[in-house]
Amino acid sequence: MLLFCVALLVVGSVWREQVGSLLWRMMAPVVAHNPFAGVVGTLRTNASLAHENEQLRAALASTTAALADRDALYQENLGLKSRMGRDGSVRALLAGVLVRPPAVPYDTLIVDAGRLQGVSDKALVYAGGTTIIGEVDAVYDSTSRVVLFSSPGQIYQGMLMESSVHPTIPVTVEGQGGGTLSTQVPVGSGVAAGDSVLLPGVAGGYVAKVVGFETKKGESFTTLYLRMPVNVQELRFVEIAK
Repeated sequence: MLLFCVALLVVGSVWREQVGSLLWRMMAPVVAHNPFAGVVGTLRTNASLAHENEQLRAALASTTAALADRDALYQENLGLKSRMGRDGSVRALLAGVLVRPPAVPYDTLIVDAGRLQGVSDKALVYAGGTTIIGEVDAVYDSTSRVVLFSSPGQIYQGMLMESSVHPTIPVTVEGQGGGTLSTQVPVGSGVAAGDSVLLPGVAGGYVAKVVGFETKKGESFTTLYLRMPVNVQELRFVEIAK
């Protein structure tokens, strides 16, 4: 009996590596094609999609609420102006966008309404509601060229609307190209990202929002970087003020 046990120990020590290698070769295909791996991956993917979906729903709800609030304020604003004997509404002509960058210079559009449709030179152009994106630069019989406020060299007067930390600040806004603009305000004005820039006047109109700022050492003015609220590449229609 003792000799049999000793023999087993000797054989096990000699063949241990070979037996282990054989067992691994037999189990490797099963491990590589684990039938439960796909199930685990699917569960993780579904959980990730559910979380992302919930985030998108929350963002949509927030945006919807903001738009509803803005529309209510706009209607209230029109009502107040009407009671004061001023008409703040804008009568506009709908025009389709025919050509956009890069087929034309950046920050310009060609639209399918012109002189025959009642378009006039320098008319303000809206991207829906009270969002103003530029003005008519040239009028032809059935088409017009629109130059956006963000076009390099475009300079106009605007108002940085009041917030909880600063009053309304008049500003001179300059186009920088690619849907971006810039302006300057005195250092310490309390301007923050998200503040809005509007055109002055009874009708007014939303032009851009602050997305960043920079104050260089020793200077008394802060440079504000602005961005238009629309993507020109996605615009299908615009409204031209009459």
